[in-house]
Amino acid sequence: MKSIKDVVAHASAVKGYMHPRELLWLCATAQTLTAPAHWCEIGCWQGRSSTAVVGGLPPGSQLLLVDNFSGPTTREMPDAAACQAQIEAEIGRMREWVPDVTVRLAIGESDVLAQHEADGSFDVVFIDGDHKYRKVVADILAWRPKMKPGGLMSGHDFTNKCGVEPAVRELFQNFGQVPDSSIWFARV
Repeated sequence: MKSIKDVVAHASAVKGYMHPRELLWLCATAQTLTAPAHWCEIGCWQGRSSTAVVGGLPPGSQLLLVDNFSGPTTREMPDAAACQAQIEAEIGRMREWVPDVTVRLAIGESDVLAQHEADGSFDVVFIDGDHKYRKVVADILAWRPKMKPGGLMSGHDFTNKCGVEPAVRELFQNFGQVPDSSIWFARV
């Protein structure tokens, strides 16, 4: 198992917006899972947070990355094909760095792609895709059935007062926020 310090340093070198303390939480959370764990990340962009997760997952686990590469986070790289090529290259690096974890990429609308995944199959679903209220609600509703009982649904940018925060408050009676971060989480 890789040290959290090494994973955070490795992930911090990947382009993205996730703060190192948030990368630490992702890696530490992944390290608590029992093999084989199944983690889904909605909105992977360049793979910074994904790298923190893959570095913490136990051997034999799977990481599903879902993105449509059409959101506002592509402002630095507005061409969807270039964005896709970048994450595919990063996935190649992830596979070399952590060869005993399977990484898959699914491209399209996350709520539609959820229909292709088995109910009750994911330990963690991390939502960091489109931050508009209706899209966050759609992601939560589409992926909640895909969670194992007691699984962890979480996401980024809880500080987004127009979309993420209202959706989370509406759909979860009990949720928390990682201190000094914009990550929210709830057991389902």
